[in-house]
Amino acid sequence: MSPLPGRDVGRRLWPFLRLALAAGMIWYLASSGTIEWRSLGGLVKNWPLTMGALAALFAGFAMASWRFCILTKAQALHVTLGNSLRLTLIGNAANFLLPTIGSDIVRIWFASGGHGGRRTEIATIVLLDRVIGLAGIRLPLAWLMADWLDLGVAGAWYAMVIDLYLRCGLITGRFLHGGWKRVKV
Repeated sequence: MSPLPGRDVGRRLWPFLRLALAAGMIWYLASSGTIEWRSLGGLVKNWPLTMGALAALFAGFAMASWRFCILTKAQALHVTLGNSLRLTLIGNAANFLLPTIGSDIVRIWFASGGHGGRRTEIATIVLLDRVIGLAGIRLPLAWLMADWLDLGVAGAWYAMVIDLYLRCGLITGRFLHGGWKRVKV
């Protein structure tokens, strides 16, 4: 049986609608004066620094996605790296609407889609990852860098980046150790 014609048209039309929405938002921001094009020229002028910052940003997204794959695999939940990256990017976009918890809610909602009846386990994984990272690594490191090293707000941002890389390393070490394989569920 062939798919419904309306679904095929919608599937082909969706990318164009997304691009039109993005273009409309950029046009609105530019026409309202929110975007200062002269300031953005500095990004082009200092393109090596801009590309390095983007590479670090996307490396952080990739590592957070990989960490989520490892955490879910330990509970016999199979989330591919591609799906985890989508969850991470969608979750970060949701943070603009619901700061702090937006990404967690989105990741819980979409990750539990193919794992009926295991939403509580996924929510526990996501929230435990958040709490351990925040209380155990990010806050102490932000205090150390912002106050003790006198780096101010930039130190707090450095702490966040270091936190992402450190947590990914810790979880990768735990995964490679293999102790999680012996846990009976």
